Amino acid sequence: MNKLLLTIIAVLAINFSFSQFNADSPWIKQLKQETSTSELLQKNPNQPFTFYEVQQAFNQYWETRDPSKKGSGYKPFKRWEFMVESEVNENGYLPSAQNIFDAWSAKTQMQQNSMSIMADQSDWSAIGPFTTSGTGSWSTGQARINVVLVDPNNTANGTNIWYAGAPAGGIWKSTDAGGNWLPMSDNLPQIGVSGIAVDHANSNIVYIATGDDDAGDTTSVGVWKSTDGGTTWNQTGLNPGNSPSSMNDIYINPNDSQMLWVATNSGVYRTTNGGTNWTNTLAGNIKDIKVKPGDPSTVYAVTSDRFYRSTDGGGSFSSISSGLPFSSGRLVIDVTPADPSYVYVFRESGGTVSIYRSDNSGISFSTRTASITSFGADQAWYDLAMGVSSTNAEEVFIGCLNVWKSSNGGTSFTKINNWSSPTQASYTHADIHFLRDYNGTMYCGSDGGIYSSSNGGTNFTNHTAGIQASQFYRIAVAKTNANKMVGGLQDNGGHAFNSSTSGQSRNYYGADGMDTAVDPTDENKFYGFIQSGGGPYISTDAGATLSSTITEPETGNWVTPMTINSVGTLYGGYSKLFRLDGTTWTQLANLGTNCDLLEIAPSSDAIIYAVVNNVLKRSDDSGATFVNVGPNFSSNIKGVGVHQTDPNTVWVTTSGNSRGVFKSSNTNNGGSATFANITGNLPSGGSSSEYYNDIVHQGEHTDNPVYVATSLGVYRLDDTSATWETFVVNLPNTIVNDLEINLIDESITAATYGRGVWRSPIPIQMAANDVRLLSINKPDESIINCGVIIPEITVKNNGLNTITQIDGSYTVDGGAPTPFIWNGTITSSNQAVITMPTLNLSRASHTLVVTTTVAGDANAANNQSTLVFAVNDSGMVNTLNTFESTGDALLFDGTLWERGVPTDALLNSASSGTQVYGTDLDANHPDGTKANLISQCYNLTELVNPVLRFDMAFDLEENWDITYVEYSTDEGLNWSVLGTVNSQPLWYNSNRTNATSGAADDCQNCPGAQWTGEGEKIHTSGGTNATMREYAYDFAANAGLGETNLTAETNILFRIVFHADGSVNEEGVIVDDFIIDGTLGIDDLEAGQFVLYPNPSTGIFNIKFKDVNTDTSFNVYDVTGKIVYSKLENQISNEYILDLNQLSSGIYFLEVESNNKRATKKLMIK
Repeated sequence: MNKLLLTIIAVLAINFSFSQFNADSPWIKQLKQETSTSELLQKNPNQPFTFYEVQQAFNQYWETRDPSKKGSGYKPFKRWEFMVESEVNENGYLPSAQNIFDAWSAKTQMQQNSMSIMADQSDWSAIGPFTTSGTGSWSTGQARINVVLVDPNNTANGTNIWYAGAPAGGIWKSTDAGGNWLPMSDNLPQIGVSGIAVDHANSNIVYIATGDDDAGDTTSVGVWKSTDGGTTWNQTGLNPGNSPSSMNDIYINPNDSQMLWVATNSGVYRTTNGGTNWTNTLAGNIKDIKVKPGDPSTVYAVTSDRFYRSTDGGGSFSSISSGLPFSSGRLVIDVTPADPSYVYVFRESGGTVSIYRSDNSGISFSTRTASITSFGADQAWYDLAMGVSSTNAEEVFIGCLNVWKSSNGGTSFTKINNWSSPTQASYTHADIHFLRDYNGTMYCGSDGGIYSSSNGGTNFTNHTAGIQASQFYRIAVAKTNANKMVGGLQDNGGHAFNSSTSGQSRNYYGADGMDTAVDPTDENKFYGFIQSGGGPYISTDAGATLSSTITEPETGNWVTPMTINSVGTLYGGYSKLFRLDGTTWTQLANLGTNCDLLEIAPSSDAIIYAVVNNVLKRSDDSGATFVNVGPNFSSNIKGVGVHQTDPNTVWVTTSGNSRGVFKSSNTNNGGSATFANITGNLPSGGSSSEYYNDIVHQGEHTDNPVYVATSLGVYRLDDTSATWETFVVNLPNTIVNDLEINLIDESITAATYGRGVWRSPIPIQMAANDVRLLSINKPDESIINCGVIIPEITVKNNGLNTITQIDGSYTVDGGAPTPFIWNGTITSSNQAVITMPTLNLSRASHTLVVTTTVAGDANAANNQSTLVFAVNDSGMVNTLNTFESTGDALLFDGTLWERGVPTDALLNSASSGTQVYGTDLDANHPDGTKANLISQCYNLTELVNPVLRFDMAFDLEENWDITYVEYSTDEGLNWSVLGTVNSQPLWYNSNRTNATSGAADDCQNCPGAQWTGEGEKIHTSGGTNATMREYAYDFAANAGLGETNLTAETNILFRIVFHADGSVNEEGVIVDDFIIDGTLGIDDLEAGQFVLYPNPSTGIFNIKFKDVNTDTSFNVYDVTGKIVYSKLENQISNEYILDLNQLSSGIYFLEVESNNKRATKKLMIK
């Protein structure tokens, strides 16, 4: 063998972990190709290139490519770059596994020291998300999952014991088949888990291969072993001191519990003594490993472009090339007990995929599918998976962006789901990292969670509930209610938390969620960015819906900052500072390059701090201009905290090798400001260093506590101590990215990158006299309140002295304050419920502001609470709402529905008068929107045969944009779709769902009962969809057809729902002449009311009154408002015949006035 060949082999065998990022990414491959062989041989095999070399290669690679393309692989690197840049040392390298382990050990020792002197006063509890509901996201999900394992010994109990591994959230265990989950590694250093193995002879013995193989979110700290079912863990011989930086699959020999194999980026490691010692038996970056079913002496392994086979239990391997291509981008493999001789290879190269199969245990292969481009595999280096059925050797599942299935051994494939169809029965979220069949059930691990299918992929069930492994970048907490929160998650968009949904989050927008904000004047109004500052995405109902989206002014950083001032004005930090004015971004100061952080001084809206790399800037004029504060820091700034009452006092954390914590008390001096290094005893140098993220100041405390978030937890410092203390009781060892303090609720909230959201109480100081307004209990903000409002509040005595009188006041919609006084007794730390005066309010959304105080109240900041709620009133049956006057206005959520004159090209006419409700009266509707037009509250028992009617015209992208009607019998707390496509007499025109759409894969938002279609499309009743026509729902008739009988409901609401998908828009929907009519029993008629029948009629109408009437006038108007018939009767009986035969066919309005009472009804002449 010549020297050149030996050199090539040596280079190929080097472990290139590339700063713990995926070595198979195309820019790293390109970097390797551009580096000479001699240079490669001289480099450290664990980190041959610095972080900055990898970063530069990435930027060069994307200069000629589109990073916005879904599945391109751009985003996985950007999140890795953001998270690890803080860790880079003076030479440009990232910490080793041993460094990470040493930092954890140092933090653990510091925690023990703090607890020994009773200094750590924290008590963290998990907030969530534990369960997630999709309320607007186009890709609903909760947490990325790398691996799922079903205990091989538990089949007698229905395979109830499951394990799951997350990239930064450790290992989780379920003992009830995914119904509930427990974290099993919170006491270890923060770990990812990419491989799990359970001893076939003893279920208490569990091994985990640590780290995040696909994206490098965490570095491997070796293989760890548990002998008690995952309760405790110990290092094996492959540990932080010698571990490769990345691992994936791990297997136990089913016939020999002492033998295991693990695939790493340094090759295959084998142990023959239960993990005590490991031997590297195959070099290279091993991407997958499998054991032949029934024959553990045969082991298969692949690098990104080579297949290897062992016949001596993994002691040695041979390269197999027969039937396989020489080069590839990535390979994955799988085997099946349904035919142990089969080995499938799934290959990606340049975005195309191929399937190969061996039927002789890996000796040779044949092509099954070659060079297919439709699989969306451009980011296969990040995620690529294959699973073969354990009962049918011809059934193959593969995944990259979506999941595909073959029923003929890989010869052809069918796409079985779509990443942006969260209501699809087979939905599994985007980016498939894991597919494996256990006992006839296919399990999927994706960027959204765990899913399983037991019917060949027709349906996938989500089992992620209970796994709190979400990776948060930022969190925002409402100022008046810590239970109202919104945060941005990697892979899973914006998640909102509401006080009424304990542990549950509302995933109201998708993509990668980034910085967020809560309006301090409206705790239900949430804002959120996606990657690079996209948006904001806005919810006005605490995440129950995605209310609107505003286009970003330019492209920002991966995590683009937003901040909001005390009056609810939102700012976004790009290369310039922007202020959101309504729905328009207004440009303010030019910051030079993209902004990293924004903070507004709590005590002054005019003072804004901005961070650009290692420069702190300050504005004293609300962002119009900025000046630099102090000298530039030696490394980039990661966190800024501003004093609650002194805007000139600021704390800063910095990153990199010179990381630290600094404080200035004179930032008003601009460039002359000085900073003191207060890093003190924090782990900040050497191999045991942590890195620092956010920092916050706790107000209303004379000791001025500050809290710093780090890569392993939280620390606290105040003016009484010269040293930092841990603040981590019950908090897992995890990266904390963001901190928020809520002084009213006396708590601190932490957003972690891998273990979701956590909260702890904070030490407070009690004043002599202090009342805290805890909450406005009533009215209920989650419903539409029908009738009068009787407010109710809860207050707490936050002071030391007993409270005997509370002086309160309230305003409604900014009006003059109304005072009230409460007398009673509340002892220190106790609470009381206070009933306030009754409010009679109009039909609208209202803002109630309540203020409470006591004599000598020491804290005005916790005296006030604001509630935004909806008030409705009772609608009168048999009375037409033409929407012509302001008194006809209905409630609606969001900003979409508007009342006025329609002037679009197709939707441009009202049924009566000039006014309608429309989704946009003069332009196309916006994309990605869901909004509701809400009726008054009706009593259907007033009518013998109630019918809901309204006129509507629509122009909608068929099967993508829809409208339908829902009803609620509990004041809007719960809603159900009203009717079906078969409802009488004229209702929906579509019963299509995503499940029935087949290959079209449309109707993503369809409930299966809706109106949809372009305006020009011919309607079944004549004309087109854009023609205004009456739609009607007969409650009694449809109950007779088997639909829910609603005729006995005494308080029912209706809403017209409009739901648009994320692209392509038309003119939308217009609605007019809303009415619930029917036969009114004579005994139920009030003065002035009447019953009109038949309607429609050929011209003769019967009218019934409750009593004999005198001086009764009848006026009939056409749709233009012109009187076309008028008659005055001096005295009539309670029955009257109205003859309108002289009028033409059409729609008219009959106004009857008698005994100073007036009523109007719509009538139709056929």
